[in-house]
Amino acid sequence: MKEPRIFHHWPGDHTKCPLCTGHEDKPCILVPIVGTEGDGVVQCQPVHVACILNNVRLVGDDRIGVLIAAAAPLDPPIRDFRQGEQGKPLIIE
Repeated sequence: MKEPRIFHHWPGDHTKCPLCTGHEDKPCILVPIVGTEGDGVVQCQPVHVACILNNVRLVGDDRIGVLIAAAAPLDPPIRDFRQGEQGKPLIIE
């Protein structure tokens, strides 16, 4: 898989970042939108690099891992696949 290209300027079409809902002129990457693949092309959504780095969480263990980027505290919180103390699921807030 190729590394994502970092664009140093936000697109000028007033598209909003799905994490901060802003469109400030900050570095961004294009994130593929699931289900839009076809003929070797996929639709993408620009997302601020800082928003991803500040909001991403790993859910899972060393066999199955999913990265989730949430704009606000998740409600309900993410339940981790691993077990915490006393066998209760870990909760990420």
